[in-house]
Amino acid sequence: MKIKNRRGFAAGIITFLLGMASIIFYVISKEQRFFISSILLIVFSLTNLNNAFTKKGLLEELEDTADERDLYLTMRTSHVLLKITNYVLCTFTFLFLIAYSAWKASSLLIISMTLCAVTVFIFIAFLCINIYYEKNE
Repeated sequence: MKIKNRRGFAAGIITFLLGMASIIFYVISKEQRFFISSILLIVFSLTNLNNAFTKKGLLEELEDTADERDLYLTMRTSHVLLKITNYVLCTFTFLFLIAYSAWKASSLLIISMTLCAVTVFIFIAFLCINIYYEKNE
């Protein structure tokens, strides 16, 4: 069978793995919430896998119909959004650090460290994706 919807296939696999983990937690703890969540996750997984093999995904349809101008606009929009996101994350990281230094509340430091971790993750992901595209395209 040919995969027509890659996003649906990935979502189906991830939700299936989460459903299996939920079943394992149910067997270990015998709590009903894990049983209910495993049933819901497996049903959601089967729905996504069915769609992955029968229906073409939105991204795949857009790839077929997009012209160069649309791709360029999407690329520029993504670039500007990434810049805005980086500036906002950095600003709030420093604001929470300053607030921590003023009030010594540990929750402010935790928030600042979390925002810093997100910023570092975005930088590393951006770098890896850039290297991948340089080598493969």
